[in-house]
Amino acid sequence: MKSKYFIFFVITFLSFKILNANISNSHKYTNFDLTTYQSGNPWGFCNKNVELILDFNINLSNGFGAGQEEYKSNGKWGFIDKAGKVVIPYKYDNAYYFIEGLANVELNGKWGFIDKEGKEVVPCKYDTVRSYSEGLAVVEFKGKRGYVNKNGKEIIPCKYDYASFFNEGLAVVRLGEKFGYLDTIGNIAVPFRFDIAHPFDDGLAAVESQGKCGYIDKNGKEVVPIKYDNVACYFYEGLAVVQINNKIGYVNQEGEEVIYCAYDGGFKDFSNAEEAMRFSEGLAAVRFEGKWGYIDKKGKTTIPFVFEMAWRFSEGLAEVKKEVRRNRFVGKWGFINKDGKEVVPYLYDGTDRFINGLAIVEIEEKWGFVNKDGKEVVRCSYNNVYKFIGELAYVKLIENWGFINKTGKEIIPIKFESGIIGFNEGLSAQKLNGKWGFINEEGKQVIPFKYVEAHNFVEGIAAVKSK
Repeated sequence: MKSKYFIFFVITFLSFKILNANISNSHKYTNFDLTTYQSGNPWGFCNKNVELILDFNINLSNGFGAGQEEYKSNGKWGFIDKAGKVVIPYKYDNAYYFIEGLANVELNGKWGFIDKEGKEVVPCKYDTVRSYSEGLAVVEFKGKRGYVNKNGKEIIPCKYDYASFFNEGLAVVRLGEKFGYLDTIGNIAVPFRFDIAHPFDDGLAAVESQGKCGYIDKNGKEVVPIKYDNVACYFYEGLAVVQINNKIGYVNQEGEEVIYCAYDGGFKDFSNAEEAMRFSEGLAAVRFEGKWGYIDKKGKTTIPFVFEMAWRFSEGLAEVKKEVRRNRFVGKWGFINKDGKEVVPYLYDGTDRFINGLAIVEIEEKWGFVNKDGKEVVRCSYNNVYKFIGELAYVKLIENWGFINKTGKEIIPIKFESGIIGFNEGLSAQKLNGKWGFINEEGKQVIPFKYVEAHNFVEGIAAVKSK
């Protein structure tokens, strides 16, 4: 969940002056749409649209299904199927999800990959590994990084100081102090000449050289001149946020500055700008002379500059903050439509965008949901909430977690100490009385609560850790 006070940071790799996207929770599962993020200590994966895919907000555990023999395995990781049957023995020091048919595992302090039969496809000899993307995975050996394929062959030797996942056939790597790009067989596609570089998306990549930023194509040609102080990582609706001399503007994918850099940034950290100021549904929130309003893709003001803060449109409505009278003037959040009309009153201390007809709202550190008519369909009474995934939302009341439906009815009792925010493949790992197990969407226990830690199911298998 994202409010203005609770921002998730995408950490694809180095941020420095190139803008990283801030992220909130949602659900999708594809390839480059995989990038790492962190919220507190847990890690997970999100996509370009900052939608949550896999959440590591869990502890993993040793797991078997009902009626399965419990092995004594001294705190090791293994894998179970949806019946709770152990399909890969408990022998690993650490283990994660299966992605593209392989899972990264740790054995005796070294990492590798196994298949669903438990065969070690990539030997556990590497210091670190990353999940597969476009058929290749980053591996690290003695401080240097390279790539292995799904047969365990080291296609690109471990000689680079940094290496990213592959996207659109290219990966960012660093040799010494400079970044460049490799193709999937290790050829240098773009020479090592950048101080910072970002993965390709829609044929363009954000780069930095000598303190200035711009975009290049896959031949290394400057498409957007490397002259800006900051640039966004991604283009949205064909435009990207750029900054020069502390002013914000927009460039298109042909390199034209279609909206002149005349707007104030509005953020101490430029890394917050892409999520708030990017174009969405044809409009962008921008700041001018201390107030926020909205412009269209021609730079025309469509909603006047009257707000203390503004966020991008989602499902026809946008979160805005305005000073209202409450014995004294205070800033409160509400929602407006594209005509600038107030739809959800300025009552809230925090908000999140509308998704599937509902938005998260907060009053005095209590959270609930409103609909597009401004009705508080779930009263602001919870200590924490996550957005609805399907028909259920994960909510916290005092110290425990459970699931509610869109009317606020408690569908799965609020009794869990911790767990996954949603369901994957029909099951969710939850923690009860100090142990982890799995429930279905009706709240029924499917796999007993007897594990130390447990990941959610992906590709029909879950990693679990024994006691």
